[in-house]
Amino acid sequence: MQWFKENIFSFPINSHHRIFDFMGGVILSIVLLALLSSCHRPQDKHLQLSLTAYEESIVEDIHKILYENPLSSRQEAIQILDTLSEAKVLMKISLLKALGSSYVLEANYSEGLKYYNDALLRAKDVENYFEIANINNNIGVVYREIGDIKSAYFHFVEALDFYDLAQNYGKKIGALN
Repeated sequence: MQWFKENIFSFPINSHHRIFDFMGGVILSIVLLALLSSCHRPQDKHLQLSLTAYEESIVEDIHKILYENPLSSRQEAIQILDTLSEAKVLMKISLLKALGSSYVLEANYSEGLKYYNDALLRAKDVENYFEIANINNNIGVVYREIGDIKSAYFHFVEALDFYDLAQNYGKKIGALN
């Protein structure tokens, strides 16, 4: 505050240009911030970033059979995944997570991590913080299961951070357990 008073309010008559220099810097900073923040948005406006009711029912059906029959769930997910366009990003992420889970349930952790990491990259591409958090949590569980505590810790912390960004504190509380 002292600097502000000395440089803005307490200026000699001939140094009123300091106000304009200061305001120009503020405006330039705002413009640069706007440009930088726009660079992190997904560029393709045709991406589908939410599931339709029909797609939700498909994902729900796959999850219903996932725990009883991981192989059948996996086959169905692969069949659907092969038919999707690139624009169906969230559906692809959901199916990749299901594929990862199907392998993890069979203790094929390396294959499960492969699908989880693919889903994570896609979620990051579209800045879906909620899915980034969920997938990091899943990856953390796998690393904890195989005894890689350092990697598990990293992914659990990432999950918590992204639940904050997604403002989903209920899932964050669940992840803390």
